Amino acid sequence: MPGEAVVNGAAASSLSGWRASSDAGAVRLVRLRIGDGPYGETTAVDVQREDADGEWATALADLHDPAAFFEVGRTYRMQVYVRDLRASGADVGLLLADDNYAHRPTSESVYESFQDDEWHLLTMTFTCTQPASADTSLYIALPPSGPLHWQTTAASVHEVDRVQP
Repeated sequence: MPGEAVVNGAAASSLSGWRASSDAGAVRLVRLRIGDGPYGETTAVDVQREDADGEWATALADLHDPAAFFEVGRTYRMQVYVRDLRASGADVGLLLADDNYAHRPTSESVYESFQDDEWHLLTMTFTCTQPASADTSLYIALPPSGPLHWQTTAASVHEVDRVQP
């Protein structure tokens, strides 16, 4: 069974493999040491943007050779811990895609909203239905409008056993 696909899921020593953007202005990424991370995580990616009105905002984490990692018909689980330090109640999503919302090995996604600043796990198990491409990434869909101040850690994508009916 293949191992972990996310290159640097908790930004353990740098922001290598992480990027963020928004059509409504610059998004800043900072690697932070944290003392209150879920399950002992000690680092996180801090994502911030000034107040803006846009249609999309993303943070993406690189994957190890996604074109080879994902196989059609196999089952995978993706997950990331997130927290909204503004406790805005705005939606955050988790999916697989490239910078242009293409090259998706599954069309499934999960979206949640949180009205507190605690860590929450976004997770989804899916069956791969399309081949991935070299630029497929773990895609965190951030609120497109308003100021952002989110943190992420422990981003992961790995193969799991298929659940039998």
